[in-house]
Amino acid sequence: MAGVNPATQGTRNWSDEFYEAFRFWDKINNPPRPPPAVQQKRRAAIRASYNASQAVPFTLPALPIVVPAPAVPARLPPVIRPDNIPLLAPDIEPEEARYLRARHWPRRHGGVRANWSAVKILGSGAGGSVALWEWIGPAAGAPKQTKVAVKGARRPRNRLTDEGRIMQELGTARSEHIVKLLVPRHVLTPAMCTRRGLSNRWNGRTWQLVLEYCPGGTLDDLLDIRKARNIRFEERTLWLVFECLVDGCSVLEYGMELGYDENDETAFVPNTYDPTTSLTTVVHRDLKPTNIFIGTRSRSHGDIPVFKVMAAPRRSFITPLRTFGLTFHGIQLGDLGLSEHWQKVFANNPNPWRHIDYERYHRRVRRRGTPKYYTPESFHPGWNHNDYQVSSICGKFGSHTNVWQIGAIIIACFNLGPPEAHLPFTPGHLIHGANPLGRLYGTQLRNQPGLSANLKDTIHECLYELPGNRANLLTLKTRIRSALDSMALNPRSRPEGLQDIECPELVTEAQAALPAFAIVKKQCTALKKQPGNPQCRNWVDVRTNNIRPRCFHHWDLREFQQL
Repeated sequence: MAGVNPATQGTRNWSDEFYEAFRFWDKINNPPRPPPAVQQKRRAAIRASYNASQAVPFTLPALPIVVPAPAVPARLPPVIRPDNIPLLAPDIEPEEARYLRARHWPRRHGGVRANWSAVKILGSGAGGSVALWEWIGPAAGAPKQTKVAVKGARRPRNRLTDEGRIMQELGTARSEHIVKLLVPRHVLTPAMCTRRGLSNRWNGRTWQLVLEYCPGGTLDDLLDIRKARNIRFEERTLWLVFECLVDGCSVLEYGMELGYDENDETAFVPNTYDPTTSLTTVVHRDLKPTNIFIGTRSRSHGDIPVFKVMAAPRRSFITPLRTFGLTFHGIQLGDLGLSEHWQKVFANNPNPWRHIDYERYHRRVRRRGTPKYYTPESFHPGWNHNDYQVSSICGKFGSHTNVWQIGAIIIACFNLGPPEAHLPFTPGHLIHGANPLGRLYGTQLRNQPGLSANLKDTIHECLYELPGNRANLLTLKTRIRSALDSMALNPRSRPEGLQDIECPELVTEAQAALPAFAIVKKQCTALKKQPGNPQCRNWVDVRTNNIRPRCFHHWDLREFQQL
């Protein structure tokens, strides 16, 4: 088309896809004002704007220096106590019901089909659903995990093959922060397809994965519960969650977690790591609260439960997308379906993008993930200028991309939402006692009450606009462990009560009809703060399997001991 130079314009032609892509990113970088909404840009205006920006390199605009407003504690309504009786699970959609049929039982995990019962749907997406299955066979033959999550693909093109392969590879590390693949991935043959009543299109592909079950739901579920109960996260908990995310992303970067030297008070890469063979970084691209799964407490995670990560494979024009489930120290990362292996030297390549037009950048590189959690590598306005190929931001995905999304998740734990892409700012305050390295995001963070400057600075180190300015995982691990060690010496710093951190499992109507879930009266298990610590005499309505019933006066597990 006349007037279009692919070397600078970056688009093959003024296609419908181009206009859709331009509007998509323009809405993120220049969100419309509240109603009445501004009419979207017409095509002529888009062409004029794009041609003008393509004629010049990107110039960093001069932003005013932002001095944070003083932190004023907001008065919250009284905290609402947790309910003794879990809520019912949502109804199953017709499209989800297929994953509860007998043929989706957890094959090769123990016993036969009759030993397993489908309980409920744990989650669904465009690629399929994950269902909870429970062992109902004889106790003598029960597997170690009697509750498992079975992930099934909806269509042959939604392949679980790569995901299972990577999960198997990571499982050899025996990391506590890897969501376990309980059964080795199984690639279907034509005979298997026939026996299972599947189309031959499934030949050579994986139909299901049997995974470790995370009973606590997601971090997003926990945030919703705490918001409804008017509870803020205490700083100690935020540091612990922060560490979980850093430990998980260390596995993405190094294939193992970082160590921490208690004497030198410094994080280190274990000497088993070989940089000559570890040439790629797994960039998650979709780290967010809904992809952080909550497991149970363990011997090494007494203050918070383990939080975990899963995946669904796709393909990339650079390298195959890699997906795997990583559990984080206390927290586990989930849904690595958009994850990719990127060369570690890629972010330093001065000209990594060639022979690809604007539309394909949009579709195959920039748009992967969730809009609110996009990083500057995807949304930066420099993509519209003629020097985007040599930009130090545009498309420079790497470990620092994971770091950005870690910071965004921690900010979301304040119920603030993730950083706004259209509000970069030049900070007018020191960060860890030094001048800031450049522009960053998260204007809403500085005036949050009840949090130390150390925590705020560490979060902001994750949110620099320039990827090279962001803190690396070693720095973050060191800062986090130092903060937690200091808090451990402070008698006023206590872990939050488990009633405020654990998410109660939702109960299906079928479960509610079983004797184990019947509503009965039980005596409150709290021991009063009186001589002899007598047990509370109040009785409450709970489900039969509730082992720590509490009355209205003693629901805080930190304040009152339990039998």
